Amino acid sequence: MDPDRLVALGIDNGAAVLVQAAQLAVTEKIRIKSFRAVVVSLAFCDGGNDALRFGGGGGDGARLASDLLIMMGDHDDGVRACRHLSEVIDRNGHDLRLKIHPDAYHLFDTPIPLHLSGDGNMIGRNPAAASQSIEDVRDFLDASLAR
Repeated sequence: MDPDRLVALGIDNGAAVLVQAAQLAVTEKIRIKSFRAVVVSLAFCDGGNDALRFGGGGGDGARLASDLLIMMGDHDDGVRACRHLSEVIDRNGHDLRLKIHPDAYHLFDTPIPLHLSGDGNMIGRNPAAASQSIEDVRDFLDASLAR
């Protein structure tokens, strides 16, 4: 295994953790080696209070420590925070891609059928977006690992 080529993939809450792990302030504060690339789907890009405690949060002044691909459905509640993150974060020489899939909701790339969740949000699979996300990941990792 080549430690300079480690890649991490996170979905939903795991994605929220990895958005923070892709930020330089977090890797420095908790003294971990950054991943070569981070791929997240359905992320909570603002990270909440835990992210701020570790120096992350994706606000103004945040810097990337890893290449980062964020995939969201355009109807996902987290899109706004992920758009903000992609606009304000210092890429610090790393690639950041935000892919927003049209007509897709939270959990678009899971086998869960589209339905109204207990908290009143539509969630569930969008086959076209799920298929495209596989191609997005391949393209992103090919570029990231080739650098």
